[in-house]
Amino acid sequence: MRVAVLICVYNNPDGLRRTLDSLRGEAGDFTVVVVDDGSPAAAVINAADYSFPIHLHRLPQNGGIEYASNKAAAIAHRLGAEFIARIDAGDLWVPGRLALQLAALDADPKCVVVGCAAEAFYPNGEKAMVIRHPSGDADIRRFMHINSAFANVTTLIRLSTVIAAGGYPINYPAAEDYALYWRLLRIGEGMNLDIIGTRFEYANPASISNRRYRAQQVSRLRLQLRYFDPVVKESYQGLARSLIAILVPRKLLQRFKKILGLRGANITAAE
Repeated sequence: MRVAVLICVYNNPDGLRRTLDSLRGEAGDFTVVVVDDGSPAAAVINAADYSFPIHLHRLPQNGGIEYASNKAAAIAHRLGAEFIARIDAGDLWVPGRLALQLAALDADPKCVVVGCAAEAFYPNGEKAMVIRHPSGDADIRRFMHINSAFANVTTLIRLSTVIAAGGYPINYPAAEDYALYWRLLRIGEGMNLDIIGTRFEYANPASISNRRYRAQQVSRLRLQLRYFDPVVKESYQGLARSLIAILVPRKLLQRFKKILGLRGANITAAE
């Protein structure tokens, strides 16, 4: 088993089911690790409904996505996984993603993390937009000063480098993935493939970015200050972006995102 697909879930049994169902079309040697982060009504999975192995672990209480992610990675390590893939409960896996990401990592030993594009859809199923990040390592490193250069729910990562980096940092609430990618890029290189690997609901109120918006913005600012580089212009852009996001009321900010250039990633019309 080369790959463990990590899914952290909290109070979203229907979303978890949709995500697991979307994995039915994926080929390859993988298992799924589900960590229920102390949901009041614990997630229930009938593993017999799926052709791939599923390991379900229930935390006794809600510890947050940072702790749940580290627990999932630890289980993957115990199972002997070489890589971990990320997706959130409620998001939809696009079959074929795994083989292309594995091929990219196998072809380049220096590469430690591979992401891809993500497609947002409205609650009615209509396509909203496609979000792409920089593809090459140099552009990824510059973009990291503005925001995460990877859509976390699209990534495939060498598990050994996650362990070497000390796991997902727990001192950056709601931005543990951004913090981890900074650490990983000190170990090796990154890339993003120009394929759509994950579909997610646009402006989903249950998402971390919505439920913990302010905490995420503050954590992002702290990371940008920590990795600030005075010779990189994106460092200044990132600080300005985060300060505006923290200081300006969110509803007002959303109206002027396009004008202020705060979207960051390359966002295009749905394909």
